[in-house]
Amino acid sequence: ASQNGLIGITLNCHWFVPFSNDTLDHQASQRALDFMFGWFMQPLTTGNYPETMQSLLGSRLPNFTGAIQATYWILTELTTSIAIFIIF
Repeated sequence: ASQNGLIGITLNCHWFVPFSNDTLDHQASQRALDFMFGWFMQPLTTGNYPETMQSLLGSRLPNFTGAIQATYWILTELTTSIAIFIIF
């Protein structure tokens, strides 16, 4: 049945900024955003997961058909965190 409705999504997200101007901290910040925000939003807007997630998780990520797309979206950002690159 078709009702001509709109489907949207509101995401609550922690935002990340680099600890310093170091390239590794910038990459850590982007990686954190990819896993916090991109994990949910990028498949809806581009049809695939962020490159960071694809390179780290590979075939463990599900495939999308392209039929999934949000009509509109809202981001609620209440907290900003600092990201720093650390080798364990």
